[in-house]
Amino acid sequence: MSVYKEVLAQQLSRLSLTPKPPFFLQTEGRPSKKMKQALETAGYTCDSCCDSLGTPFGTVKKGDYVLLSGGDGPWDCGEVWSHFAGGDNLFSIVALHSFQSRCVETNRAFWSKSGEPHMVLSSQLLACVTHAINANNVVTLIPWHLR
Repeated sequence: MSVYKEVLAQQLSRLSLTPKPPFFLQTEGRPSKKMKQALETAGYTCDSCCDSLGTPFGTVKKGDYVLLSGGDGPWDCGEVWSHFAGGDNLFSIVALHSFQSRCVETNRAFWSKSGEPHMVLSSQLLACVTHAINANNVVTLIPWHLR
């Protein structure tokens, strides 16, 4: 009976918490003057920023490689540089790479490492991916839900 009461109390406590949106900044911080000025020059307002973003598929941190919706290939791929909130939207700064090919048998995608930074809506992020870098090429594994 004590275990039942403890589990019930824990579930009631979770229900009383305010749910977090599907995409959210995990720790909101103030942008540096340099970053704020660069974003304003590009036409974005930056209320807060951080290096880690909560998503429906897990946490996306600075330095992670992600697949995004859109692009010339089946997806876009890039390295995350930062995340920021501007108004009601969340954005991610991602250094995008050029799609080369996809191997269906091994569920890998090949990218040419160009590293051009782009501002993308954080809701375009589809998954963090396992990757390997060889010279100017990037190889990523394709997660099962995107195959």
